[in-house]
Amino acid sequence: MIVKCSAMQTILNGFLRYRANLRGELLEKFQVASVNLNPQAVMVTCVDSRILASRITQANPGEILITRNPGSLVPNYNVLPENTSRPEEATFELACLHDNVDTIVVAGHADCKAMNLVHENRDQLFKSPKSEKESLLKSWLMANSAPTIKKYLEFEKNSFKKSSAFSIVDGRKFEAFIDPENEYAPNDKFSMINTLVQLENLKQYSFLKEPLETNKLRAYALWLDIYNGDILVFSFQEKRFVKLNDNTYERLVSGINAA
Repeated sequence: MIVKCSAMQTILNGFLRYRANLRGELLEKFQVASVNLNPQAVMVTCVDSRILASRITQANPGEILITRNPGSLVPNYNVLPENTSRPEEATFELACLHDNVDTIVVAGHADCKAMNLVHENRDQLFKSPKSEKESLLKSWLMANSAPTIKKYLEFEKNSFKKSSAFSIVDGRKFEAFIDPENEYAPNDKFSMINTLVQLENLKQYSFLKEPLETNKLRAYALWLDIYNGDILVFSFQEKRFVKLNDNTYERLVSGINAA
């Protein structure tokens, strides 16, 4: 008879495996990071339990700061109520002002439940607000997703065959195609678009504006295909998401360094 572990027992079992297999190795890395803490990037990713950012990137302790929320959002607090808590802004301040991080990565993924919810309710953007109270998750997502919905409808109108313009810095635009070969489902296209819209939102943070304009701070988008494990990197040169593999690595790195 197989007895199912409780959630807390599963967590404790994981800690025991950590003590037996990883503790010694990580302790050395913790000590190095404590003496010379120098994170290289901050990553915005989803709270989805399938997204293990540190494992996917194979990051060591001290290398990457990670902030997570439903949908990998970079909220534009200018359109939200003044009393809205601002954890993502605090994370960027810690990373970019205190730790001198020079890279921000927004990482979306396939079958994102948060983006699926917004995609399913995208028509509500153009309807009168409902009188009944919505869930906190849905209301927060919808309040943050109007630009993504509008971009999606623009792409959809052109059957995803034409590019659309995005802008991380005022006055500097980049073009993007979203899955013109139609390999991905509509909700996954929506998630890809969302990662690029979140890059646009970075300029709403006053302390990031000048570093972004002078290229002291760079911003990138990734997308994880959880169905097959592929990582897609948005290439500003190729104007699209490109699968990262041995054949594409050199040109992706070359494009990143040239950006």
